[in-house]
Amino acid sequence: MKLNRNFPVALVILGLTMAACQPLAANGSQVSTTETPTLTPKPTETPTANFTATPNISVDAAALKGVHVRFWYPWTGASDKTISDLVNQFNQQNQWGIFIELNGYGGQDILNSTIDAAIQSGGQLPDVVIASPDTLNLWQQATGRLVDLTSYVNQPSTGMTAQEIADFYPVFWQQGVIGGQRLGVPAYGSGIVMFYNSSWAQALGFESYPTTTDDFKAQVCAAAQANMKDATRINDGFGGWIINTDPMVDLSWLKAFGFPDLPDAELSGFQFHTTVSESVLTYLRDLTSQGCAWVARNTDPYEYFAQRLALIYTGTVEDTVAQASTNQRLAAPDDWTVFPFPGKNGTPVVYAYSQAYGMFSSNLTEQMASWLFIKWLLSTQNQASMVKASGSYPLTSSALAALADYGSQNPAWQKTTAWLGEAIPAPAAAEWGTVSNILQDSFWWNYQAPIMYANSGKPPAIGDVLDQLDSTVKDVLSGGGSQPTTTVTVTATPPP
Repeated sequence: MKLNRNFPVALVILGLTMAACQPLAANGSQVSTTETPTLTPKPTETPTANFTATPNISVDAAALKGVHVRFWYPWTGASDKTISDLVNQFNQQNQWGIFIELNGYGGQDILNSTIDAAIQSGGQLPDVVIASPDTLNLWQQATGRLVDLTSYVNQPSTGMTAQEIADFYPVFWQQGVIGGQRLGVPAYGSGIVMFYNSSWAQALGFESYPTTTDDFKAQVCAAAQANMKDATRINDGFGGWIINTDPMVDLSWLKAFGFPDLPDAELSGFQFHTTVSESVLTYLRDLTSQGCAWVARNTDPYEYFAQRLALIYTGTVEDTVAQASTNQRLAAPDDWTVFPFPGKNGTPVVYAYSQAYGMFSSNLTEQMASWLFIKWLLSTQNQASMVKASGSYPLTSSALAALADYGSQNPAWQKTTAWLGEAIPAPAAAEWGTVSNILQDSFWWNYQAPIMYANSGKPPAIGDVLDQLDSTVKDVLSGGGSQPTTTVTVTATPPP
């Protein structure tokens, strides 16, 4: 099977190829945490162990001494340092004499490409790797060499107890199970949230963050109009929502209007063009055409937000810490908070996504050594260390309890953890990496269309955009597709 996660795609609409990417925008002023929405519970069961018919994996402890485990990871910055420190601690203190060979790749794309190349060439693969569930799914379909960790999880002596399994948040624990196999166990968790300037909103006459899409539009349009009408010209064209076309943001908008979850099976036959998706793209295009949403030149939204150049932006859980730090650095006086995506009918939406520990097959001794290392990394103390380094979600309720002081110091982060029980998991289909790029291009084009056609006629119909999305997905996944021919990026000029 050919790996095509990074297939260079572009969405071609009416003769134009739009290839543009808006990276997902990642505590000073006070953070309001008093308003915590109640998410609608999902029919998700507490993770449970299945100890029936579990094959016994027998490895003599003495055989583990001196075993080397190749561990490849993508993290950078403080997360890189923390995982390196943890590996050093494991190498010095683990009771079996296992040694971890650590290889950091400075980013998930670089790591994925390295493994893709090794798969294609028959080169050496790691014993333990960190990747998203959909990527693990892709590698398994290509090689069949990822170990089903179910038996390791359920081993009576070296596995996890029922209590330990139930401690994981279902949204992360269940993402690793694909096609009846546990291809991974959680390594890292994050989620998509909205950031909201409470003080500015109150000055505009709004008492709370928006809970419906209509309310969202009213508030961001009011902020944009306020900046247009004030005496400061340099902020004209700013003030509403910063456009963000990250695929998880696109999915959040779709889900906010009631779009169904993407399947974990093949996406080649999945249809994005529905009456619901037409409503979503119409709504988002209107935000642009009415001047209520704008494109930021700088990928980091923190200063725009702190300076009242955006009432709302979409970011990740990790961005709560960075935003607080920016507000403090700029001595920004405004209070701010976070909230879930507002639903069309008032039902909030939070997508959570993860990276998981996967294990490539070797021999039983090396696989047991790999599993013991993975299990050690998932201890409550080690989880808490990784969260403090990254600002990510805890993977278990025990880790959250151990982070009480961290939560007190980072109230916006703490607020987001209340939504973990009802969060929606990211897609795990092997094709998601490719489909997400096409989805991102289509949303980007839809935002840009009113700008590009402002002086040259009517932009393409929403239905045509969605038809092209579906046909491009089908074409690319079937082995077709085309190289980008024209790149168009329209950005607002930020104030100095």
